[in-house]
Amino acid sequence: MRQNTPSFPLSSNHSFREALFFIPRSASVENHRQDHGNRPADGPGTPDAERSEGTGKDLCIGKFADPLADKLLTTVAFIYMMRDGVCSPVVLCIILAREFAVSGLRMVAAGAKDGKVIAANMWGKVKTVLQMLSIIFYFFGMSIASMSATGAEQGVRQILVISISMMLCWLVAAVTAISGIKYLWDNRSFINTAK
Repeated sequence: MRQNTPSFPLSSNHSFREALFFIPRSASVENHRQDHGNRPADGPGTPDAERSEGTGKDLCIGKFADPLADKLLTTVAFIYMMRDGVCSPVVLCIILAREFAVSGLRMVAAGAKDGKVIAANMWGKVKTVLQMLSIIFYFFGMSIASMSATGAEQGVRQILVISISMMLCWLVAAVTAISGIKYLWDNRSFINTAK
């Protein structure tokens, strides 16, 4: 008989968000798995990580929360980078404009007669990877530069991290602009049509 203790992060049964934020699974989810296999529980409150693995069905909360969480996390990180003087306000405006435009277009497409779901294109994926790399490089780079040296050597390392982070921010802005323009252009039929 299995004991109902919550499992801890970094096991193979945890989603990335659970592992990152150390969120243990509830005993009710574990009990449900014992009784019903990997099928998600019916009803509210089921974690996003509990997907119907065999059928490919996603929970509604996942369709809403996943993109929102990604956008919130990256936007907040870039706001802090702007506060530190690393990210230009122009870069942040480009990122926000693209996110609002793409989200608006997705809502229009979902509300169309055929209710099309527009998937991310290659440029959108490259944009996301570059945003994550920029954020990770800056925050971890500054932490390591601050810890690993003292005095003048520490200042030189921090200046190096800041300079590379600034270049990465402008690269992110360029790819974000390309991604947004391509996304809008490829899906312009939803903009020009009336219901």
